[in-house]
Amino acid sequence: FYTPAEVVRVCVELCDPAEGMSVYDPTVGSGGMLIQMRDYLREKGGSSDELSLNGQESIGTTWSICKMNMLLHGISHADIRQEDTLKNPQHLDANNELKRFDRVVANPPFSQNYSKANLNFPGRFSVFMPEKGKKADLMFVQHMLAVLKHDGRLASVMPHGVLFRGGEEREARKHFIEHGFLEAVIG
Repeated sequence: FYTPAEVVRVCVELCDPAEGMSVYDPTVGSGGMLIQMRDYLREKGGSSDELSLNGQESIGTTWSICKMNMLLHGISHADIRQEDTLKNPQHLDANNELKRFDRVVANPPFSQNYSKANLNFPGRFSVFMPEKGKKADLMFVQHMLAVLKHDGRLASVMPHGVLFRGGEEREARKHFIEHGFLEAVIG
């Protein structure tokens, strides 16, 4: 079994950030994955000065902790927004469309229930939009795919239920595999 720190490290290594890239965490929490992306680039001998770090967090106190954590780690340029990512993504381009990133890394809240009312950019969820009270795990995956550049790379920590739940979720997994979105699953 991997420890939580090892899981984060594996996600970061799979993403393999490089100088000049943009990195996004849609469920940034306290910012640990973004900090690890920066640290990994430095370990490889790269300069993190041009690494664009972006994140969004729905819980105000956690968002505040993330902002403080970025400053404590010398990352004053991180663009961390406070809002519910599924309902109202905040990172938009000049045309008010979802901004796209080179790397997306996340550890979304496991098996969170959601309401599909008042979702901005509902086209993100064309593959899977379960009824109210169902798990939002694959909605987070779809959001991450929607903001990933065509040549980008994504790594996410998910609960095991994502691999085994049936019905609509089985069909969504099938879609991800058939369209080449899934490269590996690490248990």
